[in-house]
Amino acid sequence: MLKRMFAVLVLMVLAVAGWVGFRSLATVVVDRDVKEPPQQVVEGFYAAYLDSVGDRSAGEFHNPLVERTYRELPQLSAAYVQEIDADLDEAEFIAADPFLCAQDVPGEVWVKDVKEDGGEAVAVVTTDFADHQFSVTLERLEGEWKITEVLCE
Repeated sequence: MLKRMFAVLVLMVLAVAGWVGFRSLATVVVDRDVKEPPQQVVEGFYAAYLDSVGDRSAGEFHNPLVERTYRELPQLSAAYVQEIDADLDEAEFIAADPFLCAQDVPGEVWVKDVKEDGGEAVAVVTTDFADHQFSVTLERLEGEWKITEVLCE
């Protein structure tokens, strides 16, 4: 009888230890599911966005806002794409590109600093324009960082 109680107790301890271990492992796996960190997402977005503009000197200039090619960029959240679409639909005049916070297209864009806080991150972005910087907010959505706002300063 004592052996049976001891065996049941051991099984219960192993079951609890296994459950706790599984939960810890599951948490690690969820964190590893994030494909790219926020900095890479922002850098990837701006590389693709600037590339979509083309080379003005070669006569291959495209306006991603007019052509709405920004919709195809996977770094943007669906909700943010809808927000930009609505803003463009309602606007009579666009004073500045909402992704670049500028009227002109910079030659280079850099991610200066990224601060993560749980499921949200904010990146400070600079360009080759003098004293030009803005913030990009990202949220972790379904295991991926997505841009949810560009805040022009």
